[in-house]
Amino acid sequence: MARLEVVHRVQLANDTIAVPKGDAPMDWTFVVAGRSKRVTLRPRLVVSDLALAARAAAAGLGIVRAPSSVVEPYLAKRQLVAILRESTPPGLEVHAVFPVGGALVPKTRVFVDLLQAWFERERHGVKRGARQR
Repeated sequence: MARLEVVHRVQLANDTIAVPKGDAPMDWTFVVAGRSKRVTLRPRLVVSDLALAARAAAAGLGIVRAPSSVVEPYLAKRQLVAILRESTPPGLEVHAVFPVGGALVPKTRVFVDLLQAWFERERHGVKRGARQR
């Protein structure tokens, strides 16, 4: 039995806390047995940002789908529990495009370096505020 079916799809659709992205449909995509499955949400609560969604989920108001950097403090305190990890689609690749032969403006270079460091920490599961060695 596929893990997505264990958490009944109707319950999943109705017990969510959603953060809408413009006019995009409110749905979550999962990977089950190598195939994408889309669940259309009828959220219990709609909020304007991920931090608020995570707080609401930690307060018991529903299920949230958010980046690990947002929910990690709640997971560490056992206020949230990760579900459906094996059904979560892989992350997206992010690329930075630089002008050919041109030097970057210093603030752009700093920004790109900051993003690169952040993605490295996320990939290796380093907690926010922890020092890297």
